[in-house]
Amino acid sequence: MRAVPLTTANRGMTRLRTKGAARPDTLYDLLNGYIKISGTLNARPGTLKDITLPTDTVGMVAHKCKIYVFSHIPQVTSQPDKYIVAVLRHPTDPSIKIHQIHFQAPYMGFLYVAAEFADGNIWHYWLEELDAWTANTSYKEGDRVFPSTENGFAYEATNPGSPLPAWAPNVVRAVNDEIEPTVVNGFKYKVVSVTGSNPASGDIEPIWPEEIGAQVIEFAAGNEVGTIDTAVTGPQEPPTDEDYAGTVGGRGAYTGRRYATS
Repeated sequence: MRAVPLTTANRGMTRLRTKGAARPDTLYDLLNGYIKISGTLNARPGTLKDITLPTDTVGMVAHKCKIYVFSHIPQVTSQPDKYIVAVLRHPTDPSIKIHQIHFQAPYMGFLYVAAEFADGNIWHYWLEELDAWTANTSYKEGDRVFPSTENGFAYEATNPGSPLPAWAPNVVRAVNDEIEPTVVNGFKYKVVSVTGSNPASGDIEPIWPEEIGAQVIEFAAGNEVGTIDTAVTGPQEPPTDEDYAGTVGGRGAYTGRRYATS
């Protein structure tokens, strides 16, 4: 086929053909280009390469003004404000890579993903968005967090020990006694001082403050007084080792200590 410089085309585009051959100064078709009013031809700008994603990432979906891709291992992109690598772990073997993403879309506020792994198994994930663990933060039983470096697991604080005695009316109290409210709220309460010859709890359960260091005073029959303060677990970053078993969908559980010694 004869090559004709585009700079010689000055009559725009026409589907008419002259007898013998097409005129070199006209266009029959134009692909990936455009003609200005002045009649000059210009190539249409192509797509610019914005980022090179980490290896072992598959899939791509837009969610909340960011682009998400997926990997079986934690990875960070060079532009974490725009591109996020969500970790999808195989429930039984975290070393197995993701082979293909069959479905990815927002569902009820979070991403829902169906991923096929290299062993041929397909697992479904609903990627809840939790806050990252932070130091010097009180976590109550039932609170869930991501580790500061996301690893594909979420961690939930639970009480590994036996429950403390629940509050009851007219029970003898002594300094350092520890109890829980009748309705568990994630706090324990310790007696820090008493007065009277026979200090005891009152007839009506106090309104328990849910704040570290807060105090409540209850009056027993005969006006004996007990002062109780509160304490909760100190900050401990969730473990990230592989000994924690992931539930279906690659989420795990963190056994957190609810109480701290005061």
